[in-house]
Amino acid sequence: MSPDQYEEIPQNYEPLPPQQLDPLALVSFVLALIAAPMSLCLGLIGWGIVLLPNTICSMVFGIISLFRCYGDPGRFRGKVFAIVGLVLSGVSTAFVVGMFIFYIFLLKNDPNFHRMLDMMMKVQPQ
Repeated sequence: MSPDQYEEIPQNYEPLPPQQLDPLALVSFVLALIAAPMSLCLGLIGWGIVLLPNTICSMVFGIISLFRCYGDPGRFRGKVFAIVGLVLSGVSTAFVVGMFIFYIFLLKNDPNFHRMLDMMMKVQPQ
């Protein structure tokens, strides 16, 4: 092919903008990083259930980010952050829910817990 056969680049040609990191992927990753160690600490003492909104938001942001990254790969990047955020928040959620169920069954069979509930029901506010 001779150089005359190539098309000329138009005068108003602008290159594609560089890919930007999807902010939702980064938010998913950060929320999952916050929730993972806290769910371990709070889950062991029975208060991990308070982290469920955090982990659910992390999973939702990660899923939205994956759809955006795969839907428009020329514009967004950050699939790794979204996947790691999804995995960490999924593990944290499973651990918290598992510990919550464990504590429910533990307290259900504890006679001291039932005595404490009976005492609380006998106390009447004035």
